[in-house]
Parts: sequence; structure tokens; C-alpha cells
Amino acid sequence: MSLRKQIMHRAGKLLMEPPASQTIAEQVAALEASGRTIRERADQRGDSTANRSTLGHVIGIERWGQRRICLALGEACDVGEEYDGYRPPLDTEWEALKQMFNDTRAETVRIARQIEDSGVRPTFTIRHNTFGPLTVRGWLRYLNVHSSAESRRLR
Repeated sequence: MSLRKQIMHRAGKLLMEPPASQTIAEQVAALEASGRTIRERADQRGDSTANRSTLGHVIGIERWGQRRICLALGEACDVGEEYDGYRPPLDTEWEALKQMFNDTRAETVRIARQIEDSGVRPTFTIRHNTFGPLTVRGWLRYLNVHSSAESRRLR
């Protein structure tokens, strides 16, 4: 493994893996809260090409991450694929994108609750293209951190 990959994998572990004491239920609450914040931020911003691109990126990454997390539930997934196929088209209307974000976040929360209810170990690992193996909890944190950070670019 290259030095760059080693550094990115370690960074992923440090930045994305939540404290061992944090439960999936606590992560669900955090996802719900940040979802409301992101939607409020989007509602306060106007339609622009840059905003559509940013929100489309957030939606695409979250949908892509959902597919990865579903591996923990026994679903098939190509762990090498990129997020591009999950991103809405760039010409998607602003109001439609905001609704897509709401629907996508609700689906992430549903999947997280299903994982918790199914008894899947929260330490079950799934490969991330950049950060290497992340636990289910690490993936949920990644989706939360990524969407929150990217949504700050909305103007």
C-alpha cells in the first residue's frame, strides 16, 4: 500500500470513527438534527448553478454511502464504484433537489435504524474508496460530517 493510502486510511480512522461509547441511536439523532440544519440552510439560499452542484454532490455521496452501509445488512454492492451514478443530474430544479435531500437523509436514518434493530455489529467494516475500512458507525459519521461540511458552501 502506498504511503498516501496509508495516510488517508489513518486519517479516516481518526476523523470518521466516533467514540466507542457513541451508539447508532445517538448517530441517528445527530443525522436528523444536521438534516434539519442543512435543509434550513438550503431554504435560506437561492437557486444557482453552484448551489445545485453542491446539494447534488451531497445527495450523491449520501446515496452512495447508503449502498455501502447496506452491505452490513447482507445486500450486494460494488465496493469499488464511485458516487457519480448516485448524483442527481445538474439540471435538477432547486426545489426538487431540496426534497431529494430530505428523502435521502430520511433513507439514511431508516437504514441506520434497521442496522441497529437487526443486531449488526456496529464494528462491521466496509471499505471506503479513500479512507479504507470504516465501521458502520464510521460510515454514518462520514455521511454526517461530509454533508454538514459541504452544505456550508451553499451561498
